[in-house]
Amino acid sequence: AVLQLQRDVADLEDEVLELVRRHVQRLEAVEERLDPLDLTLEGLLAVALGRLEVVGKSPLVVLDGAHNPAAMEQLARSIGEHFRYRRLLLVLGILKDKDKEAMFRHILPLAHRLILTSPSSCGRAVSPQELAASEALTGYYSGPVRIENTVGGAMGAALEMAGETDLV
Repeated sequence: AVLQLQRDVADLEDEVLELVRRHVQRLEAVEERLDPLDLTLEGLLAVALGRLEVVGKSPLVVLDGAHNPAAMEQLARSIGEHFRYRRLLLVLGILKDKDKEAMFRHILPLAHRLILTSPSSCGRAVSPQELAASEALTGYYSGPVRIENTVGGAMGAALEMAGETDLV
């Protein structure tokens, strides 16, 4: 059983490395350069596993679907470890069944600008107005807040505000 487990782990490591190789090829195919992004192998693994999806480079635009406090904590840690930027323009929407205070605690201290939105049209999202009025938000963030009712509007607003060396 131990020998089989060791083979399974080795197979999984090979699969993850193949995912990383494919992602690097994809980045190169769209002329993304790894040096300016300062991505480490750990960062590439996170991207390959569906997190920290880099979709733009000037400004740097990273998508991550962190949807609970643990994922938000990991996102905050990953941002600090894998990216260099002048300001973080955070686009944020949260579903009603999530612990927004715990999520705020992890990510809001990093934000220089905050754009609140609704991540879903299914009725499960906290409205951006409700997020903005939350006492939990003001406990972790005191900068400017912009409200956009759609994710597209929020991303557009963030990109309008962002400089070349910012992170959205």
